[in-house]
Amino acid sequence: YCSNTFTLYFTDKEGTHLVKEQRTVRYKRTIPRERIILEQLMKGPMEKGHYPTIPENSEVLSLTRANGICYVDYNSVFQDYALDVSEQIAVYSVVNTLIAATDVDKVEISIEGNKEVTFGQNMQLYKFYEWNDSLLADTKAKKEQKK
Repeated sequence: YCSNTFTLYFTDKEGTHLVKEQRTVRYKRTIPRERIILEQLMKGPMEKGHYPTIPENSEVLSLTRANGICYVDYNSVFQDYALDVSEQIAVYSVVNTLIAATDVDKVEISIEGNKEVTFGQNMQLYKFYEWNDSLLADTKAKKEQKK
């Protein structure tokens, strides 16, 4: 077993910004840390004022890493039972959490093996997603301070 502290990204009350949450997890060394991280994300937040970004009964069907890219394949629950948050929040909570906790630079999400999926109303999943600062709540606060 080993123990690690990860930064997970959930959402604020409005469902429009990502909020950081530190979580220390003890797990078997044989389980990929990406899987542990996504399982923690699906369990939802533990801090007050933080809200879940993906359905708890979502399931990671497969997870692969190659050339700095993490490929995540979810079951259809991820898309069909999307929570009441902006579609970007759901996708970038996964993307930013994986990038923050691992050495990957990009994330690709598919649903039941299908990459040609539109998540929510108009978010295409068939591309590689990179870190997104603009959705972070603390970035929003800093911008407001500068005004």
